[in-house]
Amino acid sequence: MNQVTAIYLEKLLTDAGYDRHELRDDWIVGTSSYYRHSVALKIADLPILALPEATAMQLNIFENAHFVQIDDTPHGFPYAMALELSELLYWLKKSVKLPFEEPDAVTTDVETLVKQRRGQEKLRERLMEYWEGQCAVTEIKTPELLIASHIKPWSMCDTAAEKLDLYNALLLNTALDRAFDQGFITFDNDGVLKISPIWNWKEANKMGIHEGMKLRRIDERHLPYLEFHRKNVFRKQK
Repeated sequence: MNQVTAIYLEKLLTDAGYDRHELRDDWIVGTSSYYRHSVALKIADLPILALPEATAMQLNIFENAHFVQIDDTPHGFPYAMALELSELLYWLKKSVKLPFEEPDAVTTDVETLVKQRRGQEKLRERLMEYWEGQCAVTEIKTPELLIASHIKPWSMCDTAAEKLDLYNALLLNTALDRAFDQGFITFDNDGVLKISPIWNWKEANKMGIHEGMKLRRIDERHLPYLEFHRKNVFRKQK
């Protein structure tokens, strides 16, 4: 790994919360002085993100990810996924903030994982009913393009009740879901869409996101979660 690549990957790791770095052959292993997770990175044709089994299992369950077991990762990081550079920081931030689980708990408690998956599926069904099978903003009706998008992210929820609360989620089309999840947009207490100062309407428009958009309805039970999103997820700094 050349020095420029190493510096770039170390910066990404630091920005995501992995503030300690160790070189292992062609890999950089990142650990955190605050969180308990660790990751390994290298750049081949694409950046490769390698994870411990417990972390990969959680991301595959909660994020519909595609981490698979491969052979040439560093010891302790058996699962990996190739990513575009633009996606790498997203997954690093997701992985570092996951609730920590001991490997045996994640790999052996299949019943718990199944219950969690069923809970997510049930939440989506309830959202489809609540929003009448349409995006909460655009009224798009194609089910395959509609995402159950948490307002207070799953990894930040304090209880199982919060994770499965109908009012802690919105039914959004794929473009809105990704922008909302990444903090490029949020909604005020009247449901009006707000754009981050680090983004711009020209780019948003290319994704079908336009000024004046708003939630088709809003309940007072949405408001605490939206406030959390504005304070903790929405990107406020240029």
